[in-house]
Amino acid sequence: MIENPVVILLISYLLGSIPSSYILGKVFFGLDLRTMGSGNLGATNALRSFGKKTATAVLFMDIAKGWFPIQYFSVTGENQIGSLWILAWGLAAILGHIFSCWVKFRGGKGVATSCGVFLAIAPIAGMISLCTWLVAFLMSKKASVGSLVASFVLPIGVYFDPNATDPALLYFSVSLSLLIIWTHRTNLARIMKGTENTSL
Repeated sequence: MIENPVVILLISYLLGSIPSSYILGKVFFGLDLRTMGSGNLGATNALRSFGKKTATAVLFMDIAKGWFPIQYFSVTGENQIGSLWILAWGLAAILGHIFSCWVKFRGGKGVATSCGVFLAIAPIAGMISLCTWLVAFLMSKKASVGSLVASFVLPIGVYFDPNATDPALLYFSVSLSLLIIWTHRTNLARIMKGTENTSL
């Protein structure tokens, strides 16, 4: 197993940067998702542009991009260099998804990959946030509403997660929530104006 934390940091970014929706769009439809809908390389735009099956595949792939590096390398980090490196690897995967080096540093908004990171680091908090997203999405029919509500709930879930005892994890969840709000800033503006499109 690779043990150099800096190398793992780079691997985490590269895994996160894999543009799953772009790849599936090109392979199965011959289309560039960046030129369709919102131009965002996330599951929501894939849903609007390619349908439920493709969007579901994108969603699971994007979650896996955050889950895998933490799950695979966490033993190395936990035993030798501490939890801060693990959080750094998670952040690298998320930033890789948002700023993918393979598609001119464009990507998704980081929600699914963030979910994968927390399912690996703090599963209870991750599941609470995921279920919150699902309920808010189904009620509003807007993925952006689900994402914003889930980002608000995430630090609360971390705070009450009995397994999330490291204070750094709470600070990380708050910072991540702010990042998700920032990536959804245009969606938030449309929600406030009542012009946000439904996702279903």
